[in-house]
Amino acid sequence: MQKILIVVVLSLCFAVAKRVWWAVEDEMFPVDETAWAEEADAWVAEDLAGGTVADARHWLQQEGNAIWGGDSQDVQALVDDVYASGAPNVWFTGLEEYEGKTLTASIAIELPASGIAREQIFQREAVFWGSDPTPDVGQKYLAIYLD
Repeated sequence: MQKILIVVVLSLCFAVAKRVWWAVEDEMFPVDETAWAEEADAWVAEDLAGGTVADARHWLQQEGNAIWGGDSQDVQALVDDVYASGAPNVWFTGLEEYEGKTLTASIAIELPASGIAREQIFQREAVFWGSDPTPDVGQKYLAIYLD
C-alpha cells in the first residue's frame, strides 16, 4: 500500500513539475511568430516551386495517397472547411513515395490577403488542433504539420 501511495505522489509531483516547466519555458524561450511564419512561407514556396505538392481537394480519395501522422477524415474535413471559408488554394506538400504509396504529413493553405475569410481559416485550424489559432502575422501561407 505504501509503495502505491509513493508512486501516486511521485506521479502527481512529476505532472505538476511538467506543467510548471511548460509555463516557464514559454516565458524563457518565446517564439518569434513572425520569423516562424516567414520560414514556413519559404518552405511552402520551395515545395510549390519543386513540384512536391498536390491540390488537397480530392487527393486523399485517390488510390495510393495517404496521410502520415493524421486521421484522413479529419484532415479532409479541415481541407473542405478552409476551402469553404475562402482559401484560394490548399495543397498537400512534401509528397514522398514510400512502399508504393504517396505520403504527406503537411498541408499548405494559401491565405486571402485580409478579411473575414482569413480570420475564419485561422479559426478552422484552431478547431482542428483544439488549441488557440496560429497568430496572424501577415504570412502568405498557413502551414500545418501533421507529424
